[in-house]
Amino acid sequence: MNGDTALKGTAIWILGFLAFLAGLNAVNAIVLWAQLGPESIIQPYLIGSLIGGLSTATYLWISILATFVFLGMTFSNLIGKLPDPAVLDKVMEKVKGLENDQKVLQKIKTRLMIIDASLSDIRRGFLEGFSEQRDDIKKIRGGLFNKLDKRLTNLNQDMSEQLGKMEKAMQKSERTNKKNATTLRKQIKEIADIRLKLEKLEVELAQPKPRLTSQSELKKVKGIGAHLANELKGIGIKSVGELVLADPLIIEEKTNASQRTVEKLQGRAQILMVPGVKEKDMALLEELGITTRRKLADQDPIELGKRMNGVLDAFVKKGKISEEEKPTIEKIDSWIKFAKS
Repeated sequence: MNGDTALKGTAIWILGFLAFLAGLNAVNAIVLWAQLGPESIIQPYLIGSLIGGLSTATYLWISILATFVFLGMTFSNLIGKLPDPAVLDKVMEKVKGLENDQKVLQKIKTRLMIIDASLSDIRRGFLEGFSEQRDDIKKIRGGLFNKLDKRLTNLNQDMSEQLGKMEKAMQKSERTNKKNATTLRKQIKEIADIRLKLEKLEVELAQPKPRLTSQSELKKVKGIGAHLANELKGIGIKSVGELVLADPLIIEEKTNASQRTVEKLQGRAQILMVPGVKEKDMALLEELGITTRRKLADQDPIELGKRMNGVLDAFVKKGKISEEEKPTIEKIDSWIKFAKS
């Protein structure tokens, strides 16, 4: 039985480790999705040599499915490792048997006391009826009591041994129960840790994604056309991240774009790199004079919401934004928090 328990424990650790690896693959797939897009082809580390290239989306779903499969198998083994109720029932039956044995011993002691009282009566009868044969009676009585004393001594020894065995059995049963309780508490703690990790993973997966990343193409920034994108690539600026970090004066000197235009494009790129901000939201923020990530981070969500109410109706009438797309206070608050991070 100890061997089976060891095998089950090893299986739980292995399945838990596989679930952890699958979860890491899922996080890696999410990062690749954000960087390369859902349709990009990648080659996973472990299974790429067997199945070839996979799209980022397929890699993500396979990783998530594997994570839940291994987690389910881990939970199944954890539940199967809990103490068997039948074993606990057997222990309780033995304890009840020990209680019954104690009752039997108590009855034996009562009977011995009755026998002792009867012998005392017999002894008094011998003394009264056979006073002339006092010496003989003393001899007989002495021999009889010696035998009884030996028997009582042996009986007491047997009773002590039985009680000692019963006490050891009860102590062993108590240690087993404590061990099982410790194991159960440990398993509950492990399940709680796994649940906490799953909750953290759900929070990470639920976070909104930015419209732009540092690796995004220059054309994805509103206002950068093919001509300007080629000019920027000619001076070594090939991505959104490089555009944001570049000096506007240097770009003005080496391209046909003015410093003001470059700063405006850099501000748009910064705003769209904030998770949850869409292009329509960026246009609304520009209308309010919020043109950089730092300016957005310095805003108060309530005050910014009030300012937006003044221009939202105009945006709706012009068809720039719909009623359903109006930012809520919670969304504005999330923009500011992400801009500060």
